Amino acid sequence: MVLKKSPLLFLLLFGMYASTEQDSVRTRTVMKSHQADRHGYIYPLLLEKKSNLKDRRSFLVTTFFLQGLKSEKTGRPFLINHQDRLLIQGDTISGNFNRDVRAEWLGLPSDFNGNLSLKPTARQVGFIFECSQSLFKLMPWNFFKKTEICLRASVMYVHHQLNLQADSQIITVLNNPVWKNLLFLESHKKWGIGDIYLYTKTSFFQEFFNFNYYTGFIIPTGKKYNNRHFFPLQFGNNRRLGLNGGITINLMLTQQSAPLNVLFFLNLDASYLLRTFRKRTFNLKNKPWSCFMNFNSIDDPAKQNFPGVNVLTYKAHIKPNSLVDFSMGLRIGNEFFGAAFGYNLSGYEGERIKKITNFKSNSFGIAAAQSGLSASASTIARQASADISFVPVKELDIDLISGASPAVLNHGVFFVTQFSYHAGQYDGLIKLGFCAEFPQKNGIAPLCGLWNTIGIIW
Repeated sequence: MVLKKSPLLFLLLFGMYASTEQDSVRTRTVMKSHQADRHGYIYPLLLEKKSNLKDRRSFLVTTFFLQGLKSEKTGRPFLINHQDRLLIQGDTISGNFNRDVRAEWLGLPSDFNGNLSLKPTARQVGFIFECSQSLFKLMPWNFFKKTEICLRASVMYVHHQLNLQADSQIITVLNNPVWKNLLFLESHKKWGIGDIYLYTKTSFFQEFFNFNYYTGFIIPTGKKYNNRHFFPLQFGNNRRLGLNGGITINLMLTQQSAPLNVLFFLNLDASYLLRTFRKRTFNLKNKPWSCFMNFNSIDDPAKQNFPGVNVLTYKAHIKPNSLVDFSMGLRIGNEFFGAAFGYNLSGYEGERIKKITNFKSNSFGIAAAQSGLSASASTIARQASADISFVPVKELDIDLISGASPAVLNHGVFFVTQFSYHAGQYDGLIKLGFCAEFPQKNGIAPLCGLWNTIGIIW
């Protein structure tokens, strides 16, 4: 079931998915620490009651493949009121009182009549490199006899697809080169380096019980995404420094002499991301998708019918938030072969935006049909009559919630097998695993994945 004299091994699969606030097209990919068999196979307690960690080191390489699944539901978090599709019509179309989006706001002709839907998916392929070294070997104090220092880094290829279902005219205008933010790029792919995890882990052993805890830092490596795309690629936590920690509990359910050992495991992992400033595109309060409306300048005739994605984008002060991952399950096996299966629950605390910076008051107002005037009662579906006097957007009109990533909750299951081998002072392992994840709240798509790990311990 486990590898004699092997260390506590962590297998981390990075699953990326996008989440959006209801009534908002502001998207932000969140790095999810999705992993099956998070705690790895520990050399248990029962097989090695007098485990000696002070001379041990290990190195592991994991290859993984994760794929989001398309369905009619995956685009709902991106669209108005979580609908499956949006009806886009111009002002000259009869019966347009049922439309969701006024065609003219997007630069489409007044006689346009069409629908927009999307099924966003994300694919990820990559490598994870992990190594650990006994801290006692570096600092020979008794306090560090059962403590290791560990480093985990990843290289990955990410491919995002919006899978737009729309007329070619809609796709063209949603990639308007004048827009500085939220372009609907159909396909976006890139290689990158994920965040680096540097941490220490300590183990305690009893006859039928094993307890491990780890603490460390999440060190960002990638660039900040620039808000250019509607469904942006992101590696890690968007260059946010974080703290990570967790506990693993293993309880033996069988006697040590049994031909097959059964182990119950439980793991709780938490990451805390520090506060930061990031560029976000906002909507106006009670006006979903208002960032796709046009705006006029109160004192600059050259800025008429100006894109809202440019006007309503600001640098936002984002408060700290957390990611939590809980796993539990059973391991069955012996010293050379084992299998584990279990349940995974992961969540992401919704962001809290405290304020925006560089807001220019008395500058822009929602565009009226007449040049230089405002129509403050307009919505994404209707252009209202011109105001008697120009009504500019105030800072209090900005819906800060619309620019924040919401809370996310996902359920998952996993299955993994392990083959262990021994060669003198070296021990090794090979792992094969499968995982599946199902969103409950604000996740955009089901996810499935495969991985393979090869490791050596000496």
